[in-house]
Amino acid sequence: MRINKIEETPAFTISKIFSKKLSNRFAKTVRINGSLKQKIIHQNNTSDKSFQTFDRDYSRFAPSANIGFIDDQYGKFVRSYTLSFNTTVRIPTIQELAPLVDSTNIYYIQKGNLKLKESLPRSISPSFNHEDESSTNTLNYQMALTGGVTQSTFTDSVMLSEDNRRVSYVINSGKQECHQLWKFQQFYDRKSAGSQKLFHDDYLLLSQAIPKNKKNKANPAHCFY
Repeated sequence: MRINKIEETPAFTISKIFSKKLSNRFAKTVRINGSLKQKIIHQNNTSDKSFQTFDRDYSRFAPSANIGFIDDQYGKFVRSYTLSFNTTVRIPTIQELAPLVDSTNIYYIQKGNLKLKESLPRSISPSFNHEDESSTNTLNYQMALTGGVTQSTFTDSVMLSEDNRRVSYVINSGKQECHQLWKFQQFYDRKSAGSQKLFHDDYLLLSQAIPKNKKNKANPAHCFY
């Protein structure tokens, strides 16, 4: 089997920077970036199996934006605040569209779905970072959150046939809301009598998908970023 994928992303991007400085005191900067993108994907699959030979084209509007603020207090600390919005396009794979049936497992049959559409995850991510520039009792930390909605998300559909065989295939199941606390880091650096101690704590909460459509509440899907 030979799989070819061609991706093109024509975009119109704008960027603006605002800054205010006071000599030897502080520097404050605001950065604004926005991009209007069109994601174009061509998928070509060639195989000695006729049902796995096909061409598919996808085209989706995928904008993104980023706003950042940096507060640099010279000799004291640097704090940065960021808010990002991103849109990605996930296309179905050959295993989801037209998989080969495993003949050795007669009680589980995985079918394909050539009617699958592309999935469109949209995410928004606020983050905060603090870097201490003092010479003693240094405290550095950062935190970020991620939330989003996935349109036409991929979900497994499983049915039980009359002869007790499980038949599975992938479908588009509407929208899924995703919430994720993905990183919190804290660094504490205390210098005393030439010695240095470092404490580092990480907290990670895996992403959880929450169906927006109540009919799909029993079958939550995964979030893809």
